[in-house]
Amino acid sequence: MPETRHQLTYGQKLEVIDLYKKHRGMRMDDFLQLLRCKGFTTICEQTIRRYARNEDSIRRHVNSNLSNADNCRKSSAAHPEVEERLCDWIIEAEGRQLRLNGMLIRLKAKQIAKEIGIPQGEMIAFSDGWLTRFKQRWSLKHYVFHGEAGSAPVDTIDGHQQTLRQILTRYSPANRINVDETALPYRNSPTGGLPSKALPGLKVDKTRLTYVVGTSQTGEKFKPLVIGRAKRPRCFKNGTPEDYGFYYRYNEKAWMTSVIWHE
Repeated sequence: MPETRHQLTYGQKLEVIDLYKKHRGMRMDDFLQLLRCKGFTTICEQTIRRYARNEDSIRRHVNSNLSNADNCRKSSAAHPEVEERLCDWIIEAEGRQLRLNGMLIRLKAKQIAKEIGIPQGEMIAFSDGWLTRFKQRWSLKHYVFHGEAGSAPVDTIDGHQQTLRQILTRYSPANRINVDETALPYRNSPTGGLPSKALPGLKVDKTRLTYVVGTSQTGEKFKPLVIGRAKRPRCFKNGTPEDYGFYYRYNEKAWMTSVIWHE
């Protein structure tokens, strides 16, 4: 009869990791024999490599509370196997330069739970509360990957307001129109997320759509204008932009131009 496998404590997992790093050049069969001589009689190659992949999270769990070294698993998790696989996925995603946020992690947790066959009656909601507890158990924090800050020139605002009021007296409220544009960089990575460690930001992908919206002082809202790069995007296969409630124009960079503005 094969020997029953024993679940290692987090302290023992760190011991295996340290030995693996110390004897990295050793053949796996010889390393397994070394571990058996040290009392790890049922450990296998797959388990060793999983511990090595998860070294950062294992060390954080032990360092957050030294008593955790004597525990075999993180406490209070309804489905620890889901969280272990989820943590593996997070580390793998970081290796592929992906940036994850809370919503993506929750969706992946639901997918993993279905893949391993958790019965519907035992399925948890993977809510924001679960995410908070998962972050605490695995020592995840929210990091901002990149960003920029700016401030308005408040010292010159009063003068501009007076000038604008004088100009507006020439027009009725219905003809006082405010139009603005905004960019949607739809291929850009999230600016923050829940990695297992602080990560550098990725180069900003500036592929964009430009949206132009406007309204009058009386509250009339004008049909939006969308500026893209494609002459006829595939999403218009079954209708025109006007059918969907907006205007559409295009150019190479999806920018507002003087030609489009005067049109």
